[in-house]
Amino acid sequence: MIDKDLDLFDFNLEVEPILQVLVGKVLEHARIEAIEEYEQNKLADHKMTFKQMKEAELMETQRVEAARNRKNEEIERRNMQMRTQRAMSITADEKLTSRVMAKKFLIHFKRDTLRQLVDLGQLRPAQDFALGSHFIPQLYT
Repeated sequence: MIDKDLDLFDFNLEVEPILQVLVGKVLEHARIEAIEEYEQNKLADHKMTFKQMKEAELMETQRVEAARNRKNEEIERRNMQMRTQRAMSITADEKLTSRVMAKKFLIHFKRDTLRQLVDLGQLRPAQDFALGSHFIPQLYT
């Protein structure tokens, strides 16, 4: 039998540092994997939060833009109403002015025309017409 003290290779003594290194490496590797998994989860949470914020901002932007478009359309509609009303008012004023001018012109025109026709003998009073058409033919008969 070989005496343990005289043994050249003590397995327990020689393997312990190697096992410590191996166990240390395995634990370090496991810790790194756990940290990476935690960071991935945090990154996924951050991405989800960022995506939700981005969608919320997009929705808010669309809402503001829609409100601005509605406001611009309302302003344009009111401007169109004002232009139409102004045009109608101008047209009504022009019609009224032309009607008044025509009446003033035609009043004098009618009076002067009738006077000229009477002066020319083209237009006779009703008494002259009755005398020539009723009384004189009865005298002849």
